[in-house]
Amino acid sequence: GAVAYVKDQGSCGSCWSFSATGALEGEHFLTNKKMEIFSEQELLDCDSSLFTNHGCNGGLMDYAFEYAMENKMTRESEYPYEEDDSGACRASKHEGVFSIGGYKDVKAGSEQDLLEALAV
Repeated sequence: GAVAYVKDQGSCGSCWSFSATGALEGEHFLTNKKMEIFSEQELLDCDSSLFTNHGCNGGLMDYAFEYAMENKMTRESEYPYEEDDSGACRASKHEGVFSIGGYKDVKAGSEQDLLEALAV
C-alpha cells in the first residue's frame, strides 16, 4: 500500500528524485490512506533551478525535501517523466497535491536517530 510500483529512471542520473518521490509517496499514504504517484520530472525541472540539485547529473534527497516543503508536489500523471532535465519548470506551487512540514536525516548506523525519526 505505501510503496508505489517500480519505476525506471533510464539513463538520466535522477536517482535522487526517484528516492525522494518514493519517500514522499509513502508519507502521503501513511498520512492520508491514499496512494498518490508524484512527479520525478517536476523535481528535475524545478528543484534544479530553485535549489542546488543538478537534474540528470545528480542531486540530494534533502534538497528535494526542501523543495517539497515550499511547493506542493504534482502528480506524475500531470507532469510525466521525460528522462531529461532540459525543460523549464511547469509546476505551480499552488496546484500540487502534497507538501511536507519537515524531514529528518538519520545518521548511518545510529539506532537512536532512527528511533527518533520514527517517533515523529
